[in-house]
Amino acid sequence: MKKFLSRLASLFFLVSLSTVSVNANQIKARLSYENTVKISVSFDNVNRYDSMQLLIYKYAFDNDFLIHATKIAKLGSDGSFKFVLECIDHPIYVSLFKDITKNGSRIILLQQYLVEPGDNVAISINIDSTIRSQKVLKVLNNITYIPNYRFKFSGKGSEKFACRYESDLRIQKVSDTSSRIRGIFEVDTNIIEHRYFDIIAQCARETLEKYKDYMSEEAFSILSVDFFSAIELYKMHYMKRYELPLIRDDSVERKVLNKYQDYLERRESNFSNYAKLISSYYSKMVVEKLCIGTKFSVINRGKLTKVVSSIKNKFSGELRDKILVALLLTYSNTGLSSEMFSEAKSSVESIHYKKVLNAAYPNTIWEAAVTNEAKFVDVYDNVVKLSDFKGKIIFMDFWFSGCGSCAIFYKTTLSKLKDLFKFNSKVVFLSVNVDADQSNWINAIATGKYTSVDLINVNTGGSGVNHPIIRQFRISSFPEVLIIGKSGKIYSVYKDEFKGGKLGSLISIINDALNQP
Repeated sequence: MKKFLSRLASLFFLVSLSTVSVNANQIKARLSYENTVKISVSFDNVNRYDSMQLLIYKYAFDNDFLIHATKIAKLGSDGSFKFVLECIDHPIYVSLFKDITKNGSRIILLQQYLVEPGDNVAISINIDSTIRSQKVLKVLNNITYIPNYRFKFSGKGSEKFACRYESDLRIQKVSDTSSRIRGIFEVDTNIIEHRYFDIIAQCARETLEKYKDYMSEEAFSILSVDFFSAIELYKMHYMKRYELPLIRDDSVERKVLNKYQDYLERRESNFSNYAKLISSYYSKMVVEKLCIGTKFSVINRGKLTKVVSSIKNKFSGELRDKILVALLLTYSNTGLSSEMFSEAKSSVESIHYKKVLNAAYPNTIWEAAVTNEAKFVDVYDNVVKLSDFKGKIIFMDFWFSGCGSCAIFYKTTLSKLKDLFKFNSKVVFLSVNVDADQSNWINAIATGKYTSVDLINVNTGGSGVNHPIIRQFRISSFPEVLIIGKSGKIYSVYKDEFKGGKLGSLISIINDALNQP
């Protein structure tokens, strides 16, 4: 009897261990599933050579150059493109692109859409001939997209996609059918009103309310902050361009801005700090709010210190650090000296936001790992690396064929700079073409409109605007100039100076670089 009871106890123990093991595996599988995001895409008129790209933004800043990872999917046997994102422990943003066009651009399908751990979203994209085929402005992103694609979303988490997509369409419809009122904003004791922006804000609120019960409370809060911040960013851009220049009285301008900033702060108080932190647009909106009315082309240490101090006083923790990073990402190329940049950078405490800054702004070009690996090709298909010119001043002009501004820059500025420094062996001029079709580049060189045989002519090797250098230094418009010192120091250049053909400032930068060790 004792022997039987002993065997029974051993059997019970083994069964218990097995049960614990099964439960542990089930818990592990569940956690893995909950921290995974799945996205499948079906698309009209694709072939087996087509591919899709998914850009992943772990810490979104309304900036396409801070990409955490990129995934590429080929067409599967079921006729869809599938993406699986693992180890996702908080809401993030993704962008969806299709193919690479001849000029090096990707076809933008969805731009910075919110996803949550556990989402399993199916996206169906169909060509709809009833929609006019032309590029239009997308208010939430201030980008263009191709509108004769019709999107449908299904699966877990798809409501966020549908809400965002429908809101964009409604806002675009308002933009197409109503004239934008270009008058002074109405200022009363509480708010600043402008009919056009009030209408699009109402469209966003109505769409959010429509989908509110079908998404998580967290997602609703984050999208609410996104919609509010994106529309206010658009409003601030409009104010700076059309409204504020019409105000001649500084006291009136200050009254308008004070009322507007008070209005924003009251609205912001309705949102949680967590939603603000995750939001792709909030940190940029705060920066623009603090800097509106400031001529940042002549930024000084006093103004920067005041803005940094304001951010540190009003915010704390990771949210404060994200806003500080947004400030540096936004205004780094507007005359911010290296000393001013370092001073502001030192205020950032969070480890991952420090990493974001270090990755986006290496102190020298040799510290940028991606740059060390980046290669160009010359007209003879020889590999050209930046390290080939170490110890010299490298003046890089980025352009593409057919770019009118690029041709003007070469004619009015670059050709003259080259003549001024042609006898200085310490200065090299790289003419960097970004055409994905290299035959267009060769033909453009022959025209003499964009460059000359006296320059070092290179191409991004057929990768177009997806070349590592373009991504590393956030080059999004052309022409663009990058000046690198003998030790690898990266010099910031005002966009107005090289696009306006202002030789003096560029000559001064080159001479300053020559005088440095």
